[in-house]
Amino acid sequence: MITFAYPWVLVVGFLLQALWGIILKKRGPVIYYRYSQAPFATRNTGSFSVTFVLNAIRFLCLSSFIFLAGRPQLVDKNSKVNVDGVDIILSLDVSGSMELIDDPHDQRTRIEVSKEEAIKFIDRRENDSLGIVVFGSDALSLCPLTLDKKLLKDTVSELFIGRVVGAGETFLGAGLATAVNRLRHSKAKSKVIVLLTDGCSSPGDTFNIDSAIDVANIFKVKVYVIGIGGLRQSYQRHPQFGLIPRGNDFQLDMKTLKKIATKTGGMCFEAQKPQDLEKIYKTIDELEKTVYETTLYTKKEEIILPFLLAGIFFFLCDFLLRFLWWRLPV
Repeated sequence: MITFAYPWVLVVGFLLQALWGIILKKRGPVIYYRYSQAPFATRNTGSFSVTFVLNAIRFLCLSSFIFLAGRPQLVDKNSKVNVDGVDIILSLDVSGSMELIDDPHDQRTRIEVSKEEAIKFIDRRENDSLGIVVFGSDALSLCPLTLDKKLLKDTVSELFIGRVVGAGETFLGAGLATAVNRLRHSKAKSKVIVLLTDGCSSPGDTFNIDSAIDVANIFKVKVYVIGIGGLRQSYQRHPQFGLIPRGNDFQLDMKTLKKIATKTGGMCFEAQKPQDLEKIYKTIDELEKTVYETTLYTKKEEIILPFLLAGIFFFLCDFLLRFLWWRLPV
């Protein structure tokens, strides 16, 4: 069946078209002058049939463009699609330490690697709703749960250090609690948070981690925790001296990260190299598959081209008949 994304456009368009028809009828016949020696004098240019044909063509032309403006869609209501049935929030650390580099042979910073792998993960979750939360010295929900993959990927690609006010601290509890808050009204079969960080919770965190875990359990949210960086040597890119060793002054609190994952029914991963993060995201993707068949998401196909071609065809017919063949005034 055919539906329209903007049905109100059809109502307004056809009302205006009806008004146009009434005006034409009330205006009365148009007076034409005939000249006996003109070659088109033998054609019945002023007859009712010619006027009727031209008006009918214009009516069809306008109708085609009105249908086009209403954005016609072909709907297959009987089709079923496979839906994973998982709502996922990506909670990403954007604190200052995410500027560090873990592998001198792969000089992407932690946040660059995190953004690239998060975008790949979003692409793999075709039928799932995802949302984006970031945290540093505070936590901020950047994108609610949505199926708009372009919006999600654009949001992730535009992340930068200090996206939230201040980049010197890591409020891990606030990042987790904000992500849980985004899932509390979810009706999905499975609710998941993928929390990525490279540090430990800073003093003054606005939300206690144990309290955040309790809230996650209340709303039945599973948390997969990724610790990026590990205990390896880290580096910082210097504009003049290249890579400068930073030691391991930004250590992961793996004990706390494992507690978050264990108590919420998730898993904890450690990505010491950039390549590890890709494998971890793929593992989470495989773990969170609860596929079932549903008609919740009805397939729709845009059918703009037929109406566009019809409108152009009737417009050309009107032009050729009116101005070239019958040579009538507007």
